[in-house]
Amino acid sequence: MTFSTELIVLSTTKLGEKSLVVHCLTPSLGRRSFIASVPSGGGMALFLPLNILEGEVSENPRSDLWRVRRLSAVSPLGGIRSSVSKNTMTLFMSEVLYRTVRDGAMEEGLFDWCKRSVLTLDAMQGDFSNFHLRFFWSLPSRLASPRRSPTSLRLPESISPRSAPCLRVISDSSCSFRSTGWPATR
Repeated sequence: MTFSTELIVLSTTKLGEKSLVVHCLTPSLGRRSFIASVPSGGGMALFLPLNILEGEVSENPRSDLWRVRRLSAVSPLGGIRSSVSKNTMTLFMSEVLYRTVRDGAMEEGLFDWCKRSVLTLDAMQGDFSNFHLRFFWSLPSRLASPRRSPTSLRLPESISPRSAPCLRVISDSSCSFRSTGWPATR
């Protein structure tokens, strides 16, 4: 069976001379690994971390590794690839996603959220230095199971926002930290 899908590249592993195992996040399969052939003449640029690709997946009933062909970039991500800071940030973010999301895990809405986050980072012109912190702040709510919603997760009373004001520092309207009554140092 062959079907077309979008992929977000998390990591790659070299496999022989002209092949890669591409660890991806997909909307319908969750986190999945695929075998891909590397096109000669600079085709490795497609497999940079957090690239959003579209490809044709061929299911292999005898193996867990399926083949992906006819890869193309959905968005060129010029804002990320032209900035060393943004590129470094995407390397870090993709590594954390690769280590956090298990192979075969299907987290509802995670792909769409990651895609929106990558495109938002790409479009940002300034003040993106804390974007990765905001990304990681909202990641646990995207990984929460449907039976246990993020609003049902409670902090122990010993580390409540009243006793640690720094827990209320992330603002949804910007990627900057906002002081909320941190005690002054002497």
